[in-house]
Amino acid sequence: MSAEEQTTRPDKGAKRPSRHAKIMRGVVTPIFGLLAVAAVVLGYMNATMWKPSTEITASATMSGSRYVVTDPNVLTLLDQNATITVDSGSSQDEACVALGSSKDVAGWVASEKSYTRITGLASWSELSTQKGSSTSQGAPTSADDAVSFKDSDMWTAVKCGTGSVSLKSKKTGASTVAIVDLGENVTNAKVQLHWVRSEVPDFAMPFYLSGGLLAVLAVLCASVFAMPPHKRRKRMVEGKASAVIEEEAPASIAVSGKPDGASRRNRRRHATHR
Repeated sequence: MSAEEQTTRPDKGAKRPSRHAKIMRGVVTPIFGLLAVAAVVLGYMNATMWKPSTEITASATMSGSRYVVTDPNVLTLLDQNATITVDSGSSQDEACVALGSSKDVAGWVASEKSYTRITGLASWSELSTQKGSSTSQGAPTSADDAVSFKDSDMWTAVKCGTGSVSLKSKKTGASTVAIVDLGENVTNAKVQLHWVRSEVPDFAMPFYLSGGLLAVLAVLCASVFAMPPHKRRKRMVEGKASAVIEEEAPASIAVSGKPDGASRRNRRRHATHR
């Protein structure tokens, strides 16, 4: 075999990838790549089709209770502004809705045997309700009998209507609650809360960040992590050595005042003049 053939013949043993490199590039890298693509796709779906709605409307059907009261913080559950809509179930029956402090509302329903509490959301379209009992067993006073619900000065806002009525709650405090008077002959009345959220949760960004991290891991597995350990150590040593040389070169120039090449040229010029 000639010397030329020996130099041109490929070294199969040197170019053949190791078992570690095959696993990292053929198994681990595709897995991280597929996970990165899946994370980006899920992020795009959460930013478009699965994006949370800004408008939430939840309702509940009431029967057997004249008064309906929201628990504290229910009005501001999803946004600072809310709209309470009451449908009495009949076009002839009058319904009223009012806003007041939790203390005043509790005093108004204290003489009632039972009333309905709205405690929160059972789902994105349904309100969770619970029966509430009065804390006082006494009969209502004559003053309460003399003042009707809509004429009471206990409410910060009140609105009545035949058939249906709506009242907006704007930036109310934590102690402000809503109370609904459905009348004495209530049957299949409906209470509805509507919010328009100014901020919605961002579920897309975590998926995008995860996809970027997985893509970086895929690239590292195909390049750095696929290298044999001794080659990685050799590159690290060479990198440190080059960094040390670059740091020492400016220091030598600073000590001599001139680079080595410039000093040699100056010595040659002095020799020719002599």
